[in-house]
Amino acid sequence: MKPKHTGALPPVRRAGKGLYLALALLSLAVGLYALASSSYFLLVHPTVLGNRTLSRQEVLGMAGLRSPTNLLLISPRSVARRLERSPWIQSAVVTRRWPRDLTIVIREREPVALLEMGKAVFLTAGDGIIMEATTVEEWPRLPVLRGVPPEPVEPGKRLTREEARQALGLLALLTPQERAEVELLEVLAGGGLRFQRRDGARVEWGRPEELTFKVEVYRAVLSDLDKRRQRAAEIDLSNPSAPIARLARPE
Repeated sequence: MKPKHTGALPPVRRAGKGLYLALALLSLAVGLYALASSSYFLLVHPTVLGNRTLSRQEVLGMAGLRSPTNLLLISPRSVARRLERSPWIQSAVVTRRWPRDLTIVIREREPVALLEMGKAVFLTAGDGIIMEATTVEEWPRLPVLRGVPPEPVEPGKRLTREEARQALGLLALLTPQERAEVELLEVLAGGGLRFQRRDGARVEWGRPEELTFKVEVYRAVLSDLDKRRQRAAEIDLSNPSAPIARLARPE
């Protein structure tokens, strides 16, 4: 009677196959270690683009990058996530450029107001993100935002009150130069908005509706006054279709 064939490998052949697999894994590990240690993929000077307020070193610090390091050991997605945890950075795109370059492109948040909350002042972006605690003296060209209903705030958190979002939305529609001309933005008890300009003029915005249209009318009124070499004491944009400008008395 012939012995039945079980299909199992003889012990010697099984041992040889296991040894071959172990040697292959060892060779792979040695190769990967050699690549990770190779100066050919050494990242020394990453490229940072899009930063205006933040310095290059601040961006690299937020990214958690230390030079020199091997480009193979860097995860672009992880670097981008670390950067976007900062309230200063709205978005980040990180790309490896083989063999030894990394490009970081960020979009910074733009501060638009100094939010007064109790006795504290917070640098705040147009999207409602609290950027940092600060002082009016540190940012003399930004308007103070006052009258926002109180809520817990801390850097990195987004304001939730509708009144705050509407006021910040108005400031975000202005250019940096236009914001610099505003000393104070008040959220009034009835929900309306009021500017106090640095030239002394008061601007009544009324309800925070049709803000884009109101900003266009605001610019047109200021342009007309400038052409006439006149200065307003008050501008009323409550009805943007029929704005009212009350002139300041000549000095």
